[in-house]
Amino acid sequence: MRPPLCRPWASRQRLWLLGILCGLSLSCGYRLVGANPVTIACMFPVENLSHEVGAGQVFDKALRARLGRAGGGAPSSVGASGGEGCLGVRLLQVAQHPLANYGGRVTHMRLDVVLELRLERGGFHPIRVSESEEFGSDADILLTEASLRAALVRLADKAAQKAFEQMQMQWP
Repeated sequence: MRPPLCRPWASRQRLWLLGILCGLSLSCGYRLVGANPVTIACMFPVENLSHEVGAGQVFDKALRARLGRAGGGAPSSVGASGGEGCLGVRLLQVAQHPLANYGGRVTHMRLDVVLELRLERGGFHPIRVSESEEFGSDADILLTEASLRAALVRLADKAAQKAFEQMQMQWP
């Protein structure tokens, strides 16, 4: 038989451990979702309808990484569900616009994108996400292309985050 002091100590340890686990789970970026969260079983490859070559792969990588961090695993292909619960993404537009003109030379550009996300299951309307990012432009074409590619990667991460926030709000 245990002495009576052991039980309160064990319950305090359990409460302490539970508090640590709750604190760690909240600090990792996970959010608690509603009673009926949308389950994304798989994700189709991003359909690139823009004129920017390779932009579809950049957005595909960012969305799959965001889905993995949200607890959706690493969806790669259409499973046994036949496409039901699969996320389809279309990259509708990638556009560049000059921002600053200094002495006849463009020094900064703006990159705008528009994404459309749809869930292959009845009852959900497509979500459109638009984001923009500025990047520096130089006389050297290689530096400009490197800045463009870096801006595209940053923009893909921002758009993926915004898309998942809108999915949580609009697709209960």
